[in-house]
Amino acid sequence: MVVGDRMARDLITISPADSCAKAIAVMEAARVDHLPVVEGARLVGLVCELDILRHAPLEAAAERQGTEASFLVHVKVGGVMTYAPVTVGTSAPLALAAATMRDRGVSAIPVVDGDRLVGMITTAEILAALLDVLDGSGVRTSPEG
Repeated sequence: MVVGDRMARDLITISPADSCAKAIAVMEAARVDHLPVVEGARLVGLVCELDILRHAPLEAAAERQGTEASFLVHVKVGGVMTYAPVTVGTSAPLALAAATMRDRGVSAIPVVDGDRLVGMITTAEILAALLDVLDGSGVRTSPEG
């Protein structure tokens, strides 16, 4: 099984010039934990809420003053994102993507063709693939069965 067979293809992305407030709003609305950061179709980074909180040095002071939202409007995604995140290609074995996630302590990996973003593989897709394999092996994968 290869990454291209299991990756998410309908991605929500963000630009490095967008604000962190927008990134958080987009992640909450879409119920996603990570946003690929792109310029055109070219992957330039990856951002999650933890990146924003970790790299926004005034976040704690702003929160105490009730100005967190206005502060994050001025912080750009490009200033907090992970540059050059680990990536995989569509033909990479799914087991390699899973091992990379485990070894790097990440829960999502952008899938690229060259430097062009084509998908995303997350722990959700890895677990879905595992359940498909287990279902085919006769192992019970639901509480009812």
